[in-house]
Amino acid sequence: MFLYRFSTDLVAPISVSVIGGMETPPVRTITLTLTVPTSYVIFDKRPIEAQPQRTNMPIHYHTNHPITVDQFIALLCASTLGERRPLEDRDCMAAMISNANLTITAWKGERLVGIARSVTDFHYCCYLSDLAVDESYQRQGIGKQLLREMRQQLKPGCKIILLSAPAAVDYYPHLGFERHPQAWVLSGDKEI
Repeated sequence: MFLYRFSTDLVAPISVSVIGGMETPPVRTITLTLTVPTSYVIFDKRPIEAQPQRTNMPIHYHTNHPITVDQFIALLCASTLGERRPLEDRDCMAAMISNANLTITAWKGERLVGIARSVTDFHYCCYLSDLAVDESYQRQGIGKQLLREMRQQLKPGCKIILLSAPAAVDYYPHLGFERHPQAWVLSGDKEI
């Protein structure tokens, strides 16, 4: 039996320790540089039936539950939204969290796996700024449930408005969203 232990902080060099086995020295460590989205993983080469059973923890949803800038950035990096957000500007990322007035989060244990971050008046319109789900948790209904939880916080008839990420253009119509041809965007660096 070999256990490979990986430990890292988001994106950093990791060390791999090979433990056990009669034909190898007791412990050998090799340092590699990899991008690993998890902080601790153990691969057990025992047959499946000999491995300890892992619990299937449920996803929990929270409204306006506090999150850290690091949790937010890690989630965006683990989804497709990280490419289009100012991840290096921590002040901006902190303001994105603190100034949103409706945030629904999805958690698997202590891990943030999804977010619906909005600015709304709760009656007429709700601008959905971010809908992000960790890619390793996508296609499990988390995005849809985030939207359902958000909708429960809004008054009947309140419209949800969003600008889709290019990779998600085909996602929203099957949820009932309609394309709006009269939407306009003024970038922050443009003069009026």
